[in-house]
Amino acid sequence: MEINSRSDICRLINKIEIKYPVNEWMHKGYHIWPVLRIALYMYLVKKNESSDKGAAKKSSRLSQIKNILGSIGDGFFLNTDVRNVYLGAPSHCVNYKGLEFNRYFDPLMDEKENPSLYLSKSQTKSEAYKPERHLSYKNLLLGYSIFDKLFNLFPGKSPHIKKLAKIIQDLQFAELDIDGYQKKTSSFLKTVEKSYSLSMVLLKRIKPSKILVLCYYSADVMGLIIAAHELGLTTIDMQHGGHGKNHLAYNSWKEVPSTGYEALPNFFFTWDEASAQNINCWARLTEKHTAKKFGNPWVEGWQKGLFSDSGYSWPENIILYTLQPVDKPLEPYLLKAINETKHKWNWWLRLHPRQMDEAEGMRQHLKQYNLLDEVNIENATNLPLPEILTHAQVHITKFSGCAIEAYQFGIPTILIDEKGRNAYENYIQSSRLMYPYLEKSSRGLIEKINNHFYAAKKNN
Repeated sequence: MEINSRSDICRLINKIEIKYPVNEWMHKGYHIWPVLRIALYMYLVKKNESSDKGAAKKSSRLSQIKNILGSIGDGFFLNTDVRNVYLGAPSHCVNYKGLEFNRYFDPLMDEKENPSLYLSKSQTKSEAYKPERHLSYKNLLLGYSIFDKLFNLFPGKSPHIKKLAKIIQDLQFAELDIDGYQKKTSSFLKTVEKSYSLSMVLLKRIKPSKILVLCYYSADVMGLIIAAHELGLTTIDMQHGGHGKNHLAYNSWKEVPSTGYEALPNFFFTWDEASAQNINCWARLTEKHTAKKFGNPWVEGWQKGLFSDSGYSWPENIILYTLQPVDKPLEPYLLKAINETKHKWNWWLRLHPRQMDEAEGMRQHLKQYNLLDEVNIENATNLPLPEILTHAQVHITKFSGCAIEAYQFGIPTILIDEKGRNAYENYIQSSRLMYPYLEKSSRGLIEKINNHFYAAKKNN
């Protein structure tokens, strides 16, 4: 069995769910299948799609210790009069007026009268928006990791990891490095266990009524959700990007127990009705999980005039391309299209938050094609996306969630990857703002842009 796409990954995992009794697999009192499923899904997606070029920057050991001790101190003096707890990461933040602003949670926290606590995956809060409500969850987990290395408190072991590896072998999936997969899954489970232990301490002390998270399927967040379930607390996952039918954290769950899963949130708050309907296809069969359209606080805040413009002097004829951390974000036909239209359109290339370490390599790549001075990367990446969309004529992406945000601003999106066509199938069928183009021809892409560029000009 070969894995060449997310559709193949989906078929493999669904086959396992349907054929084997995965819901009988328990680990420390909870169903472990969601943890194993997510770990396998992420492992295969990274193996097939990730560029894996940039190395994360690490702070010095002394700096890490200072950050950990600082966060422990913050925890001792923590305001426990908190109704809602939010957990997010730097990748969910934007630079708004020189500060690190969580574009989904900070607008919500600002409008609440009751004190809120923001658990951040950042190690420092020196540049954070309203740092007084920040606590570094990442630093506290690093502290737990030190104790784990000393005393092996969180082994990350389960017989079900080997059981799943054997099933994959039986399905004749020869491409998978079984030893590497088991090691990665064990590491994933170890993080879940550390986060669960930390979360039990924090949540018992704070006693919040709700916990809102972004990207529930990362190992640290799953640990938090399991702890919240055990304590009877409500958990909510806020949409942070496109879902798509092959995003296995949200869709295509085939055999969910009627009582639901401890590692999945109670509620999924989505940007649009289509995403909510996709989740409810399986969630409505359970007592625990449900999805509903909530909206996008960041986009809606801009539309309501809650955020002020940057003051940037905008050029005309902007074509915005939102990149993603995939193996070939700048394919030759796209570069050829840029070269052939560089005097006609202003090409803006917006990097994904996980591509920041690859920025220099991307600039060198553009330089080889004599295009570095013909595109705008810095402003496209650093200025707020909603503000850019109010000045763009056409948006291009492989499968980024920015397609939904462009739709909300009435900007046409050209989807240049099969995953994008699958992810936004409902929009393609029901609107005139999303169009697939998969031929990989510079001439065809230019023609497609031309059609929507002049249509957008006419509508404006």
